[in-house]
Amino acid sequence: MPQNTATARPFRSTLVPLTTFALGTHMLCEMSQAQLSFTLQEYYPTISDVTSVRIAPLSDDALADVAVLQEYGLLSYLENVGQGRLQKVGLWTGVGDDPLGLISFDVNNNALFDLVWTEGNGRVQTLYQRRRLSDSYALSASVPSYSADTIKVDVDRDGAEDVAVLRTRRLSGGYGGLHILQNRQGVLTPVSSLVLTRNYCPSFAPGDFDQDGDMDLLTVEADVYQSYYNEYKVNDSQIAIYLNDGRGVFSPGPTTSLYLGRNGSLLVERVAAGDTDNDGDIDAVISLRQTEEGAPSHVLAMEYRGLDSPFEISQQLYPSTNARVVELFDLDLDGDLDLLLSGHVESHGDIAVYTNNGHGTFEWSLDVSTGVGGANCIDIGDVNADGLPDLLIGGRYGFAVAVNTMNWLGPYLESDPLIPGEEVTFQITEAPPGGTAELYYSLAGYRPSAGMVRLGGMVVELAEPAIRIGRAVIGERGSAEWASRIPEDAKSVPVYLQAYARLGQRIVKTPCILTRVRRK
Repeated sequence: MPQNTATARPFRSTLVPLTTFALGTHMLCEMSQAQLSFTLQEYYPTISDVTSVRIAPLSDDALADVAVLQEYGLLSYLENVGQGRLQKVGLWTGVGDDPLGLISFDVNNNALFDLVWTEGNGRVQTLYQRRRLSDSYALSASVPSYSADTIKVDVDRDGAEDVAVLRTRRLSGGYGGLHILQNRQGVLTPVSSLVLTRNYCPSFAPGDFDQDGDMDLLTVEADVYQSYYNEYKVNDSQIAIYLNDGRGVFSPGPTTSLYLGRNGSLLVERVAAGDTDNDGDIDAVISLRQTEEGAPSHVLAMEYRGLDSPFEISQQLYPSTNARVVELFDLDLDGDLDLLLSGHVESHGDIAVYTNNGHGTFEWSLDVSTGVGGANCIDIGDVNADGLPDLLIGGRYGFAVAVNTMNWLGPYLESDPLIPGEEVTFQITEAPPGGTAELYYSLAGYRPSAGMVRLGGMVVELAEPAIRIGRAVIGERGSAEWASRIPEDAKSVPVYLQAYARLGQRIVKTPCILTRVRRK
């Protein structure tokens, strides 16, 4: 964690909490124009279907590594050896049948990213990482069976990430459920549960819908009957908000009914949440799979209107796939959330990218060829350390890395190696001359790929808490510099950096870069 040094030097700054940084929501966030594009870096075959993938800094270098869950109860850990290429260094077997919902964060606060997932039977597994990978060990906690989705979310506002698990039931009966595991001194402990009113509950997302400072949950649910001949009948379908009391106890909130399709044929699949229209509240995008052969699937962009009548359809898309993956992320770094869709396609594996016009309207931009048939999971992060968000896609018998090859025109952020006890320099280049630049860091990583993090009303890439290192004046050549000293006792932790340049009402941000405090 950088500290201010005492010697006189231009652009030197003092660390202050980000609470003093307040940009109005009316300001435009503009970026240099660039053409968004992706290139398939490499395809990796597996012995069974990939159910979940995650990008995380799992080793001591400054590169993002990868963890992969497979249907047959396998967990692979692949180290990034540079340029976004992966090398398998660990394999755990017996991680449960049909594991899913892989997430990564520092559960026990030891500066190492751990892995959490759920088994099909409901057991929640935590793999605590150690410096020597062979010393890593797992602990488990149980929730009722048929887990459908898992997310990390700080439900009790104590600064530690907790875990929420969504339970679904067989399509012919029973009810879904919501289960909360609080992080108690590094151990995920079940503390509360809520029985839902529908049997099919495949996906959920966090967000502060009542704007009271804690994270609520948004689910998609349906009352579905499945016949002996695998015919589906959707009797009822809805988006439901569950409100947090601030302690991690959730209660039912308002709901919005969804279109059922002809003869009840539209089956809700996925939901992603985020401020898509940049108005300060959380909107949603959902996908509905068409169970009738030959009929189109639906993807609905839903604008949030408040708790009294939460969601209203703002746009309806008809993708050529079943949209088994729905994610929101600022791929082109222009300050708004873009949309990624994929589907259960046998012949090819494409990710469809829809860019946002800044007001919540999505327009198809490109298809990313991945080679992954039946893609059903994705994670987004900087795999090749160039500051741009890349794609990690998993599906039928394989996964792939597609790197972002956007022709970025600036600004850029560069950092010296972070070495305890030494002074380091951070520099922004290709920024608007005559403006001011602000540098931030976060130990929490990027913002969630299906969520919203706000700094003064703006959607950004750094996950909270994000701390301002300082402010500097941008010179005539479009550059500014900060200098800080790394504490002698700094832990070897991943550090995420991002800078903002401001000239009048125009705000330009750099790509978020990942580095790490090195061990001496």
